[in-house]
Amino acid sequence: MKRIILGGLTLLVAVSAYYYVQNYVQTPESAALGSVAPTSEPPEKLSPTTPTNGSAASKTEMSSTPAEQSALDEKALRIAAALERFGDLRGRALMDALKEDPLAKGIGAEILLAMVEAGYLDSNQSIFASGEFGTHSPVYVAILITEGELSTEHFQRFLDLGAQVTTDDDWLNLMAFPEIDKGVVELWYEAASVGPELHQQLINYGLYDGSLVLSDLIMNDKGGRYDSLTYSGDFYEIILEKLTSYQSITDEQVEDFYQQVSAYIAEGQSFNIFYFHESSIRRAELLINYGNLPVEQRQRVQASREALKTDLQRLKARFAQ
Repeated sequence: MKRIILGGLTLLVAVSAYYYVQNYVQTPESAALGSVAPTSEPPEKLSPTTPTNGSAASKTEMSSTPAEQSALDEKALRIAAALERFGDLRGRALMDALKEDPLAKGIGAEILLAMVEAGYLDSNQSIFASGEFGTHSPVYVAILITEGELSTEHFQRFLDLGAQVTTDDDWLNLMAFPEIDKGVVELWYEAASVGPELHQQLINYGLYDGSLVLSDLIMNDKGGRYDSLTYSGDFYEIILEKLTSYQSITDEQVEDFYQQVSAYIAEGQSFNIFYFHESSIRRAELLINYGNLPVEQRQRVQASREALKTDLQRLKARFAQ
């Protein structure tokens, strides 16, 4: 499985190199992609119209408090301003604007949706090309730039506008983001006509990323348990070995990690400093729930999960000082 890392748009999953190498598995994530050329010229822009949320918007307005309505009005003004500023951008320039321009902070996906609704973008237009990882449409990029936190409502609106979703490897990877809303995964599963032939691949991807949502959907909602699905492959073997032999970190390692990460943060680097422990705890949950493990192995994974939780709290306490 390949993880998508787009230079400055990296999904923030890195941890201190010292800590990672000394204690943990290096997940087979790809190197950051190199320079990206803009995609081909977009089709002629339609006459822009002010995007609306339809009935959903009217219901929100009717039920909003004055403070909430003020926030909605402010967001609408920011989106309108973003359409003017970003409307003609494509490729890396658009991606950078959506991730780095203060105007887009927290609403990048909604800006992309508004660009489609207003005719600046076609719903299936390639707006970003990433070398060996292919080209990506507005809905794909919307999920990517929100790091899996696109709302089900917004995803549905992309689909209503004709956005196409597929079962290629890029989309399978995307649906394994651990933060993704289950409603989004369910909509994608139906819209992309996912079948049982992909279930094994999906649960393996779910273990790779520690996605409780994707694994629950396949194993419970889609009957994977009854098909005797279980994890397989080299990465599964690596994870199982590490989670049956985890050793708690020492106080010295906690302090070393703190000093290393503090130096990186001082240099302006941004990443999830607790990624290893958080993802490992989720992976342990998946192995306990869905791994076909002998009793002794299951007990060892359970013990590792508890040790990881304790170590995570120790790390958080140190960074909170």
